Amino acid sequence: NAKHDKPGGWALIGLALFKNDDTSGDPKIQEAAENIAKSVRENVSSLDIYSTGLCLIFLTNYDPNRYEKEIQTLIESLQRKQKPHGGWGYPDRQTGDTSMTQYGVLGSWEAKQAGFSIPQAMIDKVATWLLKTQDPSGAWGYQGAPSSNFQPIKQEEVRHSMAAAGLGSVYICADFFGMTPTV
Repeated sequence: NAKHDKPGGWALIGLALFKNDDTSGDPKIQEAAENIAKSVRENVSSLDIYSTGLCLIFLTNYDPNRYEKEIQTLIESLQRKQKPHGGWGYPDRQTGDTSMTQYGVLGSWEAKQAGFSIPQAMIDKVATWLLKTQDPSGAWGYQGAPSSNFQPIKQEEVRHSMAAAGLGSVYICADFFGMTPTV
């Protein structure tokens, strides 16, 4: 009975139902996918980074062939919204946001796993931003302040959740670069 009126919420609901028992024909899952597709077609630029990443994750897992055009539009939107320094963040701020950036990275990775092309420059930029915003403690802050080189500098609002977001994003970038072990 979960309801939501935003694409990121629809993506979470659809993904939870789909991953629960892969009931692809469930009307709630189909409704989530169609609501997302409509939102992407009508105004992708209004989606925040969280919603963009979540929609990519859901659509690429649910039906990447049927929603190929919408997935490509979401990837292009991520590319346009990436900050010049490489992170993603609030539209009205220059800083990158480690929390939002993790959704851009994960959504991109899921799209790549589904066979979509992800611009290498986008991944190069975000990986550089992540490395330049790592705190000397090894964690990440909420609003990353890039160092002028790769020497870690003190970050603000360093939290466990940001450490997980930053480290997970770095690991995913390493996979984009072919640096993760294969089994």
